Amino acid sequence: MPNRNVVAWNAVMTNAVLAGRPLETVQAYFGLREAGGMPNVVSVCAFFNACAGAMLLLPGAQFHGFVVKCGFDMDVSVSNAMVDFYGKCRCAEKAKMVFDAMRVRNSVSWCSMVVAYAQNGAEEDAFAVYLGARRAGEEPTDFMVSSVLTTCAGLLGLDLGRALHAVAVRSCIDANIFVASALVDMYGKCGGVEDAHHVFVDMPQRNLVTWNAMIGGHANIGDAINALAVFSDMIASGETAPNYITLVNVITACSRGGLTKEGYELFETMRERFGIEPRTEHYACVVDLLGRAGMEERAYEIIQRMPMRPSISLWGALLGACKMHGKTELGRIAAEKLFELDPQDSGNHVLLSNMLASAGSIHDVYACR
Repeated sequence: MPNRNVVAWNAVMTNAVLAGRPLETVQAYFGLREAGGMPNVVSVCAFFNACAGAMLLLPGAQFHGFVVKCGFDMDVSVSNAMVDFYGKCRCAEKAKMVFDAMRVRNSVSWCSMVVAYAQNGAEEDAFAVYLGARRAGEEPTDFMVSSVLTTCAGLLGLDLGRALHAVAVRSCIDANIFVASALVDMYGKCGGVEDAHHVFVDMPQRNLVTWNAMIGGHANIGDAINALAVFSDMIASGETAPNYITLVNVITACSRGGLTKEGYELFETMRERFGIEPRTEHYACVVDLLGRAGMEERAYEIIQRMPMRPSISLWGALLGACKMHGKTELGRIAAEKLFELDPQDSGNHVLLSNMLASAGSIHDVYACR
């Protein structure tokens, strides 16, 4: 197109955002400006969405100044986009600053602020914003309720979660797949696995998040048998294929529930059965699994053949298992690796010295300390 107007540029920017290509959106915006065009609200929102998607904090923050100068921040859609941008870039306080400055708010504004806090681990603040929305007369939407439910999971607030469940039922949004999935996740993380199961079986449809949440709920309480049963149902249903999180949850359940053989077989066959390459998380789970079963040498062999560098959590799990089962020499190796990776953590020295003391190596204890 030889003569593109702002509508044409906006189409390019928006399509790039929807296609998950944020850098193309940024390039298109600069193309608009170089061509002498003036952005409008759609252009501005697309730019912030792109910066949020790629976590481009500095360009987005600089663009914020331009937006204020041009008066675009008076538009509620632009302000909502800025709240979302700052939240995804881990700047919850900046998001709150934009939110507080808004003269007009809609349901998206409140939801965006809830999510911004939730994404940054500020669960109590997120719940406070939700309460503020209700006081302001906002009706609970599926997006708002599902977002707040994630904060209850972070707070381990089972009573809060049940109250929100009642709100969802009264608002006729409890059957929404996002709300129901959030309910399953919340109940599972808060220890209400039976409640999670009731929601799960009543869902008209389920997605990968739902299945993972239900398996994870059983894993949290060490209920390996039911975790494996749900996993089998998931595969048999054909609704969705497992992903790497699914397998992390199942192996964790086997580890906590004492099903060493089942968990280890799943780890060894995950590539062939599901086409999923083991990640660091899977190795950490299987080291914990074998360590709990007193198979520290096998766990050490697995660590040695990892294609990636072993993490602190892996060596820590091995050291903890060695202390539990009195494997002093292997524990020394794990401790040395931990000291290399994190020399400032005094807890590793304490764990090693306690293990040596349990083994009667008093001289080594003094040397360690």
